[in-house]
Amino acid sequence: MAGALVAFSPSTAAGAPQPAHGGDDNWEDDGRYYSVSKLRRQYLDFLGSKSAEIAEQKQARRYDSGEQYTKEELQVLKNRGQPAVIFNVIHPKYNAVVGITERLRQDPKCYPRTPQHQQGADLATAVLRYALDSNDWKGKHPRIARFGAVDAIGGVEYDLEQGDRGDPEVRMHIVYPDTFFYDPRSFDEGFTDARFMGVSKWADPEQVKEIFPDKAEEIDNLMEGGGSDLTQDSDRELLWANSTQKRVRLCDHWYITQGEWRWCVYIGNSIMDQGKSPYTDERGKSFSKFRMFSASIDHDGDRYGFHRQWKDPQDEYNMRRSKALHQLNSRRIRSTKGMVDDVEVARREEARADGWIELNPVPNGQYIADDQRQMADMRAHLDLMNASREMIENFGPNLALLGQGLQDSSGRAIALLQQAGMSQLGPYISALKNWKIRVYRDLLNIIQQHWTAERWIRVTDDDNLPQFFQINKLSVNEYGQPIIVNAVGSLDVDIVLDEGPDVINMQADALGVLQSLGPNFAQEFPEVVLELTPLPSQLKKAMQQKINQKQNQPPPPDPKVQVLQAQLQLEDQRAKQQMQLDEQQFQQKLQFQQRQHDLDRMLKLDMARMADEQDRRQHAVDLHHAHHDRMADVVKASRPPAESINYKDLEPEGQQQMAAQACLDSPLHDPPPEPEPTGGPNGNS
Repeated sequence: MAGALVAFSPSTAAGAPQPAHGGDDNWEDDGRYYSVSKLRRQYLDFLGSKSAEIAEQKQARRYDSGEQYTKEELQVLKNRGQPAVIFNVIHPKYNAVVGITERLRQDPKCYPRTPQHQQGADLATAVLRYALDSNDWKGKHPRIARFGAVDAIGGVEYDLEQGDRGDPEVRMHIVYPDTFFYDPRSFDEGFTDARFMGVSKWADPEQVKEIFPDKAEEIDNLMEGGGSDLTQDSDRELLWANSTQKRVRLCDHWYITQGEWRWCVYIGNSIMDQGKSPYTDERGKSFSKFRMFSASIDHDGDRYGFHRQWKDPQDEYNMRRSKALHQLNSRRIRSTKGMVDDVEVARREEARADGWIELNPVPNGQYIADDQRQMADMRAHLDLMNASREMIENFGPNLALLGQGLQDSSGRAIALLQQAGMSQLGPYISALKNWKIRVYRDLLNIIQQHWTAERWIRVTDDDNLPQFFQINKLSVNEYGQPIIVNAVGSLDVDIVLDEGPDVINMQADALGVLQSLGPNFAQEFPEVVLELTPLPSQLKKAMQQKINQKQNQPPPPDPKVQVLQAQLQLEDQRAKQQMQLDEQQFQQKLQFQQRQHDLDRMLKLDMARMADEQDRRQHAVDLHHAHHDRMADVVKASRPPAESINYKDLEPEGQQQMAAQACLDSPLHDPPPEPEPTGGPNGNS
């Protein structure tokens, strides 16, 4: 509250509420503002009605920090000689709850009520995200979520600080649950039905004087010292106590009267400042600076968190672990009276690893160590201890939701276990989501009301790309009349926050279904698979650009087409080779035919020459015979008849001689007959 107290100084912001009264000590209720006595009664009413809730919050904070034994329990364990073992199982569970809320955290998105307001919706989204970034929303959100899980109450308070543009800046501060008080009759998780609420804590007088310098003398007279029962944060009171330093209790009290919210800052019975709420919603109704939520509400109206479900299993785990360790270091003996001289010495020696015990010779005496029963008891404690731990681990963010112990589980089994863990966190996540929507709406209403000056805002989107918007810009229209461009005060939009569980579980389920379709689907539709993949947005964008570049390139040839083209090319080559071969064969055939024709022609010419030569020789022979016949006739006529001699009957020498006489170059006889073949058709004898 120390940082938030700046909001109540009249000089902190131009639009800050002005005091309605100067702070007279005797000022009472005049029908417009409540008196200090009435406000103090409301605060005391809260302390009295919510004592059980306050005690449970203190206990939850102690258990979360590891202080899980009371002083009485520690004394009992000490008397037994039993170790006070603490194994904090619930602290990691709280961390897991915060981690899951961070995984489900989404940026706000404004949607228009009419199509004409689409540009205004985009502008409202940019303005709202700028306001959240300037208030370190990402750092405050997990802390508030942890307060809601541990203390059952979390929230923020709004503040208006003087800006450098002529109008105030909107600020949000975390409200610590141990300083927050509210109307005990409120049963709504968002405190929408509360008639009053505020914060109260001890403060240093000098700090209060800095906030209210005109009340310095009055503060000195109202200082309180030591302790007081008017507090619900006694855990931290021990840290505040200082005998040399005085303190004052400062209350920032907001309440509804005559249908509107008003506020009062007081110390004791003295009013420091008061006024009307400077915040109004879209309907013109005022609202409180505190926007709170609670995890759960019981039948008595008390707010409670996860501590109520985890306390008993945590206590059982610690007690049984302590008892099992104590039994492991101890030994139970059954002995006949008089077996040992000193029972305590024997007990100590039995507990030692190298103990030495001397037994007395007692007739029929027994000295028996009951080890089996003791080990059975220890195993029973260990089994029940593990069962209590499983009760804690299986509630809320279980191991499946945290991604642990799933090595041998199927995808469907993992999804069912995660859904079971999310369903147990459903009421808390729903309350946190509804509270964030109300915060977004409050911020937009405050901005619309108080941001009137011209300004530039810088917003970084999901891909970390800076965007600049100019709001409340003074310009002129086509008729020369002054107008305001991007007027924040005239925006009319709805704010919608995406459902957290749907983004995680449904996205994982959809991705699982796509993976079951096989790699062909991912190759054909990579954009769909990339959108459902849980990767950072920057990496998704880079991959999407590469996918687009690849898609803009000419598509690669189909392998089947490539194979077909290769086959066609091979067949074409084969056809060309066959054509070349046929051409070669045809040319060879032509050449052969030409040669054959030439040979036939030459053979015919040779045969013709041979025939001519034969005819010439035959003609010569015929002439010779004719000449011979004529000569024979002449000789016959001149000589007396003589004995005729046949040419063929002569010997070869005689035939040659006769031929020489007849002037022939070769013998005139028929060529010798060709020898007759001596074999068959194949030349075989």
